[in-house]
Amino acid sequence: EESDFYGAAGDISISKKDIEDIRNGALITDIDACRVPTSLDSIKRTLESIGHRGLFILSLSGANFAEDIPELLALLNRTPDVVFGNNLEISRITQRMDLAGDIKTVFPTSRLVAITQGEAGSILRFREQIFSVPLVYVPKEKVIDLTGAGDVFTGTMLASLSESSYRDWSEEEILK
Repeated sequence: EESDFYGAAGDISISKKDIEDIRNGALITDIDACRVPTSLDSIKRTLESIGHRGLFILSLSGANFAEDIPELLALLNRTPDVVFGNNLEISRITQRMDLAGDIKTVFPTSRLVAITQGEAGSILRFREQIFSVPLVYVPKEKVIDLTGAGDVFTGTMLASLSESSYRDWSEEEILK
């Protein structure tokens, strides 16, 4: 089924017609965008419109400390279905350095939590199961710039997963 995707950076504006036409939407945003009042209003409207017909995908980019995240999620009146972040962002949220333990408890109702760990690969929690995924090695001479590596990971994973319905995601698809 065709999907409508919306991203929230510093500020978003989605027309009333676009919101009314949403069939199978996904809102992709980050913590920083949720802190901007104009973006927060747009994010709330979009989440209300997609309801249970779509996904709320949250990047932990901009996560500093745990205290404001529950407050932001309460304002949105929805927990994310999918969460992406890195080990530093998780440790800032939990204020611990126990990634294996933290991924079991952070965002407990989210279906998928994917955390990158730099050279250690990534760790995923899907349907209460934890998976360690090794890094795909790229020779140093082929690496041009590491800027945006987390965004590339998120985008690639979401592009691959969007080939099937969210409800049908399997362990094999997540690990792919």
